[in-house]
Amino acid sequence: MGIKELNVGHGRAPQVSLAASPPANSARGLVRYCLPGVDGCWTLVVFMVVLGTCWRDAVADPIEDGRLWVNVTAQGGFADAHAALNRWRWYLELQPRWREGGEEVDQLLVRPGVSFKVSDAATLWFGYGNVFSYPAVGDTVHENRLWQQYLYKFKPVARVALTSRTRLEERWLKTGNDTGVRVRQMLRLDRPFESRPALSAVIWNEFFVNANSADWGAHDGFDQNRAFAGLSYMFATLVRFNSVISISM
Repeated sequence: MGIKELNVGHGRAPQVSLAASPPANSARGLVRYCLPGVDGCWTLVVFMVVLGTCWRDAVADPIEDGRLWVNVTAQGGFADAHAALNRWRWYLELQPRWREGGEEVDQLLVRPGVSFKVSDAATLWFGYGNVFSYPAVGDTVHENRLWQQYLYKFKPVARVALTSRTRLEERWLKTGNDTGVRVRQMLRLDRPFESRPALSAVIWNEFFVNANSADWGAHDGFDQNRAFAGLSYMFATLVRFNSVISISM
């Protein structure tokens, strides 16, 4: 039961934090589980662009900050342990993050999980997240998460591959007693270069919506939006390098 795939990625990018967000009721109404395979998921790409524009127009005095994120993931299967487990895989992600142009440690995220292959295109995931945040002022904040997600990979069209990921998180912080529930929806486009298939252009967008308020600081409604653009290069079947530009709101 060895490592089947190892991804190493980094990104140095401007991050934008919002000073204002749309009303909670309107944000709540925008959350939908996009279970791919149902007509209308391609329309969601346009919907997310329009949605991002509406939120951007509601922002006043955004704050810009250079961030450095490093993402290392490893995953493999259980088939070597038992043939009946050939649809199951394990996953481990390590993600340190820096702020202020990479000069100050911001967060450390450790995220293990397992997945079950429903079909060639669809996968169900379950896992745990351990997050340490290091604010500029105050003590370290420790967060525990449980997460579940549905991942669907569409068949490529004109060499463009679309992936949809819907994730549900249950979050607990030691600074409070409530359970915070958050929904995340991501759409990702990958297109390999015809002259160099190992090199791909990548863009993706993910928005976060809190389903409830919690006594440790989460507020019901829109939380943030992340957009990434960059290149992915497959050095070998075991190693992938991603260089990205990101904007978080």
